[in-house]
Amino acid sequence: MDCPRCQSRLKEMGEGVRRCVSCYGLLLDHTTYLRARGDRDRAMEIDLGSDVVGAKLSEQRACRCPQCGAAMRSRSDLAEHDVRIESCPSCESVWLDAGELRNLARFTPEEWLRSLFAPPQPE
Repeated sequence: MDCPRCQSRLKEMGEGVRRCVSCYGLLLDHTTYLRARGDRDRAMEIDLGSDVVGAKLSEQRACRCPQCGAAMRSRSDLAEHDVRIESCPSCESVWLDAGELRNLARFTPEEWLRSLFAPPQPE
């Protein structure tokens, strides 16, 4: 399975997590994504990549899901507007560039839940 950003190999990290061996982007199953974004310690353990590299690669909007090949949808996170989340409408996998999971996990679970009910922000 290859990285949708740099086409390097994705390495299985266990429990619904695959990490790119080159750019350190993350492919998470939906359940793991929800758990990890509310757990700062887990996010720090999983997301080891450079924020600078991640921000540069995040500029690439269109990508295909490494899991099933479907076109992923890109959107801004409701709570952390600088983070672009690519999600697969078919298998529900989530792609995060290096540093994005750490940025999302800065919020407490309560802040994140509140953000789910906030009105959408224009892009």
